[in-house]
Amino acid sequence: MRRLGIGIVLLVLFMSGVVGGGTLSLFQTAAVMERGVGQPQTPLQPWLPIEPAVELTVCPEGPPICQFQKIQDAIDAAPDTPPLLPFLETPFKIPLIHILPGIYVENLVILKSVWLQGVGQELVTLRSIAVNTGIQTGELSTEEVLRPTVFIASSNYLVVGLEGLAIEGGLQIVGLVRGFIRNNSFKIGGILLTGTLADLLIADNSITTTFVGIRLLKVGRIPGVGEAMSVAIVNNSLYNNQPPLGRGNAIEVWESEDVFIGLNQIFRNNRGVYILNTENITIQGNVFKHNNTGIHAYFSRRVSIPDNLLE
Repeated sequence: MRRLGIGIVLLVLFMSGVVGGGTLSLFQTAAVMERGVGQPQTPLQPWLPIEPAVELTVCPEGPPICQFQKIQDAIDAAPDTPPLLPFLETPFKIPLIHILPGIYVENLVILKSVWLQGVGQELVTLRSIAVNTGIQTGELSTEEVLRPTVFIASSNYLVVGLEGLAIEGGLQIVGLVRGFIRNNSFKIGGILLTGTLADLLIADNSITTTFVGIRLLKVGRIPGVGEAMSVAIVNNSLYNNQPPLGRGNAIEVWESEDVFIGLNQIFRNNRGVYILNTENITIQGNVFKHNNTGIHAYFSRRVSIPDNLLE
């Protein structure tokens, strides 16, 4: 095993600079410091605490055991909250939806601030309708894999939490979003952020897919949150993403800015991290094993790559 520093990066071409600016939000930093990456060198930016506004319950049996049988019905019934102002520093209350053990075959559309909390990824499976059909027929097409199980979009500032779920079919986020995606497992599909302004933590997830595990396309920082990073990808396991069905890259960051990737386990992928036309990205403390390429970067600026391990 070798330590992968700035001078031992594989296929890093046309890269300008090695010092990342910016910092993590308080919310993102809590996950990073807990695992020992260390304190950011610049002042921390405020994270808006999240508290439940109301609490709803979902279970496969439905009423009277719980309030709803479908997760989407609970989301639709949850009260709307005012748009989040990026500079607001008081606790922001959003609906909390408790999801009890079971298999839920749904495609969720989230257009409001909401917190989905499963009792655990071993107990709660959220499966897209297309994937469920493919599993039953034994024919799982590329189109079915790419169709997201959870779709989050907004032109206003949303706060969204997603935790404790086994998601089969993927997650897509578009718009202005703050929040967290943590303690989930993703199979078949991964996580896609596109055209997103974010203050987002992606942490402690297990991602196994033949496509891209986590992809950021045109992602930037929300105006009004200082110098905080747009996305922190921390302590995830991304593995077995080999072709032929897809490109098989663990993490792609294209045409984005202000991203932190730290303490992830990245195994058996085509490329571990693939960067293109991106500015201000830190890749720190990750472990790369048995990937065709560890880190592959083109036409990117202010890239910092300390203290990674490559085997």
